[in-house]
Amino acid sequence: MKSIDLNKFYLIHDGSKIGHPGLCVWSDQDSNLYLLIKFGSSKTDDNIKLKHSISSNKLNSFVYKRPFVGKRKDIGNEMQYDIKISKEDEWILIEIPRNNPIFSKTLKSKDKHRFKYRYKKTVS
Repeated sequence: MKSIDLNKFYLIHDGSKIGHPGLCVWSDQDSNLYLLIKFGSSKTDDNIKLKHSISSNKLNSFVYKRPFVGKRKDIGNEMQYDIKISKEDEWILIEIPRNNPIFSKTLKSKDKHRFKYRYKKTVS
């Protein structure tokens, strides 16, 4: 399997029908854990509308308020080259809180503890 690069878009397999695009903002290759900011194309209470769409084939784009933590098998194999964030929407890289993520259903409790420990260690 190919490794996941930071600040690149991948498809997240999070239980939805086709998945969501996600921007990888943290990874621990040794533990097989990844933190991604998740995007979508429909409005819910869990997301915020962006000023500009991240994809040319979608009219509106939304960013989820909580990031996603998953393993390599939760992330697609190929980078999404047709997706990018506009300069006006780069605030999400800083503003999306990373202390209360949504965990993948494939993670075990030891993976969740490992993520919390290693993420805290690398950020502080």
